[in-house]
Amino acid sequence: MISFLAASGYDCTATEITRERGERFASKSDNLTWRLTDGVHLDRFEKPASYDVVLSNSLIEHLHPDDLLDHCKGVLAILRNGGRYVFCTPHRASGPSDVSIVFGCDEPRGMHLREYTYRELIDVLSRAGFQRMDAVLMPPKRMGRVLGRASGPFASHAYLNFFCILERFMLLLPNQPLRRKAVRLSRIVLFKPCIFMEARKGG
Repeated sequence: MISFLAASGYDCTATEITRERGERFASKSDNLTWRLTDGVHLDRFEKPASYDVVLSNSLIEHLHPDDLLDHCKGVLAILRNGGRYVFCTPHRASGPSDVSIVFGCDEPRGMHLREYTYRELIDVLSRAGFQRMDAVLMPPKRMGRVLGRASGPFASHAYLNFFCILERFMLLLPNQPLRRKAVRLSRIVLFKPCIFMEARKGG
């Protein structure tokens, strides 16, 4: 993804926890830099207010839950005013989404240390200092064939509130298999197995 963004003309910085993991994916683009980070205290590795967007995909479920607030504070610190943190992580009701499900577990026991809900992430992001959170929606592909580019992903605060209500009912179900089934049925209203959110710094 980062190589694609760099090839599209954006100035990008990609991070990894070891140089070997990062550099082997590095492209030869002049506007792509690879750096080391611990994934938590991003503000110790990057200059304050130096980024317009921070992206993470399938990251926060691998962090210790006690580190999530520091991670979000670090993201906020390196974003410029108006900057956005866009991330994707498995929803608790759809999981576990790691190897645990192979062994019939109803909670993550592998490399995922915790899987979250929308409400939990809203609370952490608010405590970190983000001022607006939205759900990022991916309309069905069939809409793209009809509407073209107008049917692309978009951020919605109203849908975020709707998803919070929907997940509250899912979590009332007595067991995880029923919750997973509810997630599958809820795809009709664009609820996905993974949380896809955007959090904004400032106005």
